[in-house]
Amino acid sequence: MSDFRYAAHGVPPYGPFNNWHLPYEDLKYKIEHEPWSLYIPPYRCAPHIWNVAGFVDTCSYLLDTGEGLILIEAPCFNSLYLEFESIRQIGYDPHDIKWIFLTHDHGDHYGSARAIKEYTGAKIYLSRADREEYEQQRDSGTLRESPYGHHTFEVDACYDDTNPLTIGRFTFNFSFCPYHSPASTVFRFEDTDDETGVTYKIALHGGLGVYTEDMLKQKGYPVEWKQKFIDFATDAATWDVDITLASHENQTNFHSGANFENPSDYSGFVDKTVWGNLMNSKKRDVILDRQGIDPKTGKTIVYERDGKW
Repeated sequence: MSDFRYAAHGVPPYGPFNNWHLPYEDLKYKIEHEPWSLYIPPYRCAPHIWNVAGFVDTCSYLLDTGEGLILIEAPCFNSLYLEFESIRQIGYDPHDIKWIFLTHDHGDHYGSARAIKEYTGAKIYLSRADREEYEQQRDSGTLRESPYGHHTFEVDACYDDTNPLTIGRFTFNFSFCPYHSPASTVFRFEDTDDETGVTYKIALHGGLGVYTEDMLKQKGYPVEWKQKFIDFATDAATWDVDITLASHENQTNFHSGANFENPSDYSGFVDKTVWGNLMNSKKRDVILDRQGIDPKTGKTIVYERDGKW
């Protein structure tokens, strides 16, 4: 792996990455004006899964199905060139992306979806309730301005929580959790290592951002969704999960699992304790009606790998 890309973006090969965990206003400025300063190289986090987001905030996962590529999350238009470079760097062609899976209808998860769809012809998936909210806001001109990208798009298909979806080597089971959005999507599936034959259970919860009750009311969401999230997290914490995929890096200090000296090594992400601890940490925050923000610094509080503060 060549080091020139890291030097070109002002990032030493294999870290340190000094722009992790920035206060939102600083992050927003860099996304809009200096996306290269947020660059992080691609790394493998499961046998056929790589984080290729190209920047440090929202994760974006490339899945090699054996029958085409799936991209889970399309976070940032301004850093899309870095995401495409990341995909090429690990030996794939962005043109082979056939499916874009969005976890929910927020701009930091779909900012580059339209551009990727235009470039590849990929189909965009979203939950039905989030699709309805997105289309209502899009068509009424009330979409929230986002530094991640403003290009509107059409949703091609919706997930079905009663029927698993099989694409190549992956079979996805979907659950929906109202709270962070009307129906944030939770993915559960398995991935088998071709060399070792070991199969890993994988999970990703797309809607873990914590709202206070006042914020729920401001967004027009029922306060009862708070209890729905608590109930969902209580059940989900019992799931048997080998590899937890984070929708945002700060949720599990996710990048710390990467081996930047050997980016193909995903062993740092194999940990059965992370999922349950993450669910319990988020449930605690919802019960306490707080966001994970340090009031002194304005920075996001980082979850350690064990899910604790």
